Amino acid sequence: MQIKSCTRLLSSLTIATIIAIGSAQAAPYKLIDLGTLGGEHNFSFQVNNFDEVTGYSDGPIIPDDEIDEDNPPASCTDSDGVLVNKEFCNNAYIFSNGDLTGLGDLGLPYSFGFAINDNSTVVGYGLEEIDDGDDTTANIIVEASFISFNGGVMVALPFPAEADNLTEGTEPSQRALAISNDRKVAGYTLIKYVNDDAEESDQARPFIYDYDTDTFNIIPLFSDVATRTGSIRAINDSGAVAGWAVSENEYNSVHALLWDPASPELSTDLGTLGGYTSDAKDINNNGIIVGVSDTDTDYYNNEVLAFIYDANESTPMMVIPEFSDHEDFNSSVAYAINNSNQVVGSAQIKAGFTPRSTGFMYDYNTETLINLNDMVDCSLDWDIVIARDINDNGVIIGTGIFDAEVRSFMLVPTADTTPTNCTALRDEAEEEEQQAIIDSAGSGSLGMIPLVLLSSILIWRRRS
Repeated sequence: MQIKSCTRLLSSLTIATIIAIGSAQAAPYKLIDLGTLGGEHNFSFQVNNFDEVTGYSDGPIIPDDEIDEDNPPASCTDSDGVLVNKEFCNNAYIFSNGDLTGLGDLGLPYSFGFAINDNSTVVGYGLEEIDDGDDTTANIIVEASFISFNGGVMVALPFPAEADNLTEGTEPSQRALAISNDRKVAGYTLIKYVNDDAEESDQARPFIYDYDTDTFNIIPLFSDVATRTGSIRAINDSGAVAGWAVSENEYNSVHALLWDPASPELSTDLGTLGGYTSDAKDINNNGIIVGVSDTDTDYYNNEVLAFIYDANESTPMMVIPEFSDHEDFNSSVAYAINNSNQVVGSAQIKAGFTPRSTGFMYDYNTETLINLNDMVDCSLDWDIVIARDINDNGVIIGTGIFDAEVRSFMLVPTADTTPTNCTALRDEAEEEEQQAIIDSAGSGSLGMIPLVLLSSILIWRRRS
């Protein structure tokens, strides 16, 4: 807690410098803090077209002198790896009309909301650690999917018939990661799989579950091989899905996957940007897919970059432009694309000892790339790290750092189009702070030298 307090002090110095330059600003986006469920962090994952959001947040810390031994609180690991007592560790939520509502946890210590459709239906999963009674082995982690309607109590989703008769000692496991407006749920589930040679294995396989008809469809991969696994991350209104699967190449590396109900026999391997691996994160109603891929099989030349996949192009998988051509800036990922072909994600903008990433928005139609930190009121002192989703109204949600805590935001477009350039102001303020400390240390005060080192550490902690 002492380091955290110092981080807040350093942050306040940055805020003071920025406000001195100019107080509240007009900006292209209005930033809304989604808050928490009483704890310190909030991670958001998807926003629907009515600006409702799902994700997960932690509960309030329970002081030692308030612990009820007959009804003990949850023991949760905080950001520093220390166990603390909380009302709950993580609960899925729905953010609607300015209110954050927890959805519960299926009786499990953790739950996570991953997707929400335009009918306010949320899906996700919960986690439970099963103690196997053996201190020398890792405990089993059980995953169970849920669905929640209009902020109501979670309902556990069933497992497919193929999940019966798993290998002895193996627990059923399932994650719901996407939902369409007609209540088709997609993700991955552990099943007993038997291939054409009668070989059996327990596999994580992508599935689509039609809630209204109570039917499962286990999605085929790139071929019928018993040792392959995969998952779905997104589904569009036509029922086409995007995700990943173990590929058929000699390295068995993960490749981006597309399955279309119009060609249901096998999924399509989307390939890579030239490296070993790729992963599809989203697909829109135009059939355009976004994700992340390696660019080279040579470790020293490889970059991990956001891609956009358009089957109508001669080279379907294309790199989304970076913020810099500098060789150290080699990391980006695209998380979502709306039906206007606007893409959001996260990209590295600063390398070296204090690396930094920013949320971005890329318009595929106009080929324009925007640093979202430069599109909000600088005096709010938010550091937008990840843009996770964008709806058809251009509303963006994601996760950043505010007051030294991991928090989630909503960005609502305004009539203003002038960038606020917070990134340059923040860099300038931090450089001035560090230089002032160094100058003080050089003036003969040996006691300032440890503060110089601490300052560097705190800035790194805040940005990483």
